Amino acid sequence: MPKAKFPDYLYDAANAVKYVMDNISKHGKSRGFIISGQSAGAWITLMLCFNKDYLESVGINTKMICGWVSDAAQTTSHFNILKIEKDLHPWIQRIDECAPLYYVNEKTTFSRLLLLAYENDLPNRIEQNQLLLSTIKSFDKDADVEFKILKGNHCQGSSTLDSDGEFEVVKIMEVWLDK
Repeated sequence: MPKAKFPDYLYDAANAVKYVMDNISKHGKSRGFIISGQSAGAWITLMLCFNKDYLESVGINTKMICGWVSDAAQTTSHFNILKIEKDLHPWIQRIDECAPLYYVNEKTTFSRLLLLAYENDLPNRIEQNQLLLSTIKSFDKDADVEFKILKGNHCQGSSTLDSDGEFEVVKIMEVWLDK
């Protein structure tokens, strides 16, 4: 059984972001910060985006983040939390304090967000991201959020090279960043 429990790893992720922000100048200049993750990392990305307490606990003003990229996130409570920490079936859908969706409301703000999912993603993944998108838009129709469904299986766009020898997610992010 893992030693780390919810929300320990979210504070670890916030500290990792803080470390990068504090040390980036040693490696060159930065025009801004984008927080991105894949699968469970995408869930972490969304939790940091929508519950500002994690980043603020380490002294980060979330206005310093210029973008968020979520590659195949579970937007409800993560199935590993359900299974390992709550002894529930991992495919149950829960929107509680362990779900990014739980934190979306009329006060939700973020810079911009790119949501990605796959045609053959994990069960409910497309629908969860569609629900997140529609929930965000119900509170702020002008929110800068984009949702794309990519071909292939779960996280394939960032783990398999395309016919050009590149990762599809990188191409999509480059276009998104240039907007």
